[in-house]
Amino acid sequence: NILFKLSNLKYKLSSIWKQSSIIHKKITSRKIIKYQRKFHLIHLQFNSFIDHILFYITNEIVSNNIHTFNNKFTSTIPYSLHNNKLLPLNIPNETLFNLQQLTSIHEDYITKISRSDLFYSSDDVNVPLNQILYHLLTIIENFTDLFNEFQTSIFDFIQWSNASNQTQQDLSKFNSLFINKFESLYNSLSNKIVIEFEKIMTIFINQLSISHVENLQLLSKIIE
Repeated sequence: NILFKLSNLKYKLSSIWKQSSIIHKKITSRKIIKYQRKFHLIHLQFNSFIDHILFYITNEIVSNNIHTFNNKFTSTIPYSLHNNKLLPLNIPNETLFNLQQLTSIHEDYITKISRSDLFYSSDDVNVPLNQILYHLLTIIENFTDLFNEFQTSIFDFIQWSNASNQTQQDLSKFNSLFINKFESLYNSLSNKIVIEFEKIMTIFINQLSISHVENLQLLSKIIE
């Protein structure tokens, strides 16, 4: 489910940022600070992308369908809340909506959302938007895992550096091992996350820009 994945990634990105802000104050190595800044920059870009997608979904898809969902009740049978129950008005004996009616209205609401242009792939679409979006979110999820690993490595580095029983030889060997680890993580960020995201993002923006839906065309301008 894309909506769940978006919300989950938003939470993960927020949690990582808080952890990074705490660890950042304890870093003294310029090289590690350089690597961390790159992670921060990509974090901000991914967070902004998710915010734009969530904003579009909320305002252009969910809100419009909620309005339609509410009208399903008011346009057919006037209703009100009475003792936390949805009751039709002007009906003898205050007959409740039955389960089948409510289920049908709810299914119609969910179907309209799931078949919106951003989520639903029609047969004439060469590259389905929902699949491209899911691919982008998977890349961001991989980024959160990589960022977490980077943060954990920094924490271990700080803990080891502050150990009082280390010889100069141990510290030199330890520094070399950790610098190699940080470089490996940095290269993974640059070569696996950033390059792949930019490639798929280009496809996503192109598909949005040629959409028959004007709001999706506008979304392509916002996220490019």
